[in-house]
Amino acid sequence: SEDLLRRILRGCAQRFIFEEVAPDQYAHTDSSKMLRATGIHALVGFSCDEVMRSGAYFSDFLQQTKGNPPSWNVPSPFSLAFDPTKGLFDYYSTVDEVRGRRFDLGMGGTEATKPLVEEMFDFSSLPEGSTVVDVGGGRGHL
Repeated sequence: SEDLLRRILRGCAQRFIFEEVAPDQYAHTDSSKMLRATGIHALVGFSCDEVMRSGAYFSDFLQQTKGNPPSWNVPSPFSLAFDPTKGLFDYYSTVDEVRGRRFDLGMGGTEATKPLVEEMFDFSSLPEGSTVVDVGGGRGHL
């Protein structure tokens, strides 16, 4: 409905995703333009779908592990949310290849955040010859 769209856009403007340039007229911001990029779009989709749904099972996971480090036979919050018999990568490759492709695109989308990471951490403070490794996503995206 028009009212619902108005509320959504207003909420996005409050979070600087869009800018309200006149009453009920919105324009893109740098943030909304970035969200249009395939990798970032996929990363947001993954975060809003799999991550949030998995988060709903985090307390169940903690109860099962009784606060101890989990063993490999305890389903992760992701597994509890989607399929208790499979881990994330197994699930993506055998059950839901569409989500798996989105996850892969999203991990590639983290490349757009590289300048932010470089600003957040002073890599020059590391001893000469240091190696920084990021294993996130299995492709070394940083």
